[in-house]
Amino acid sequence: MELGECSVIGCGEPAVKVVGRRYLPALQALKLRVNPRVREFPLCKKHYKMAREALKELSR
Repeated sequence: MELGECSVIGCGEPAVKVVGRRYLPALQALKLRVNPRVREFPLCKKHYKMAREALKELSR
């Protein structure tokens, strides 16, 4: 299954995971720019790891 490119603006890496809108606050906290109008965000390995860790910190 082809996921395309990472949805972070300026990143051209291939996506490995698709995350939902609940990751949007974590992406914004990291100052990563994505299109907020879409339902799901394909992310590369690096940005997925960053977003996952930020989401954990935000939920504490």
